[in-house]
Amino acid sequence: MYQTSITETCSVHITTNRNRVKTYSSNVYLQDEQKFELEIHNPHPFKVLAKIKLNGNYISSSGLVLRPGERVYLERFLDKNEAFVFSTYEVEDTGANKKAISKNGDVEVEFYSEFVPNSNSLYLGRSTWVTQPTYTYSSIITTTTINAANFQHSASLDSPKSIETGRVEGGETTDQNFTFENSSYNSWAFEVVKLKILPASQKPITVSEIRNYCTECGTRVKKSSWKFCPNCGNKF
Repeated sequence: MYQTSITETCSVHITTNRNRVKTYSSNVYLQDEQKFELEIHNPHPFKVLAKIKLNGNYISSSGLVLRPGERVYLERFLDKNEAFVFSTYEVEDTGANKKAISKNGDVEVEFYSEFVPNSNSLYLGRSTWVTQPTYTYSSIITTTTINAANFQHSASLDSPKSIETGRVEGGETTDQNFTFENSSYNSWAFEVVKLKILPASQKPITVSEIRNYCTECGTRVKKSSWKFCPNCGNKF
């Protein structure tokens, strides 16, 4: 029975080459065909099971087990050895298409506490006691193939506006492997982390990223305190 005062929460970050990508609120921006990892950390004094959803679907009926204090960098899907890759494409800017792509790039990680045998309850760190059996999950993903030869599109005279979107897809194989265990975990997720990956073209520009240049010679203005261009003397 876990009865610890929990102040830390499980964390998830998007990384490339194990370097964290800057997060804007809960959004992360990646380039087309950019590989990435999920950095997942368990700060709790008990094991947790991390179940992962990408683009709105579970990537496996299994999950990733993290021991107390463990941090992992997940590079690939669990059921197939394919690296995580963010792939972008464009769709017409319509209400139906916006709904269709609403879960594109969604990253959701659910954390389940280890189920303790010979105990009737489990403390979840949220002032809640629960008694639950172990869980089983299944997910069904259907795909539809459209025959391009039979697909007719009646275009209007004015080209419709387009939206760039992106999904997490499978890339090349990796060197990451897993071992299996038969531990039991609680059926309710006690923590959930949500992120969204968007195309880099939609990344907001911050003040620190705006660069100014001399209008006379093109020299970059590196300090806001400069009154004159150090190259040509032009007054700013």
